[in-house]
Amino acid sequence: MPRKPFSERLTPEQEEIIQAGDPEAKMESKPAKKKLTSKKARKQASKQPGSGGLQAEESLQPVTVRLPRSLIYRLQRVSLERKQAGAVPATMQEIISAAVGEWLDREE
Repeated sequence: MPRKPFSERLTPEQEEIIQAGDPEAKMESKPAKKKLTSKKARKQASKQPGSGGLQAEESLQPVTVRLPRSLIYRLQRVSLERKQAGAVPATMQEIISAAVGEWLDREE
């Protein structure tokens, strides 16, 4: 079965954006998704002890590491519990960043 041309696979909303010529105008009208923690809460957490000295505005870079399965399970469990409690850091990424940052601060 041959693929349809790109123009035939677009949704009506996508066609509207293309015809309008201003994708930002259409995107701004959509409500932003709510995050689990507010920017203010994350910013305050980054200034508190235990944040590993990381700033909320600092850009994130991808890193791949291998961890024992038991550690991953513990991390997932703690992350879920903290998300449900509304605690910061809550995501696995935030928890690992804080833990590594604190460890590096002690080592320096």
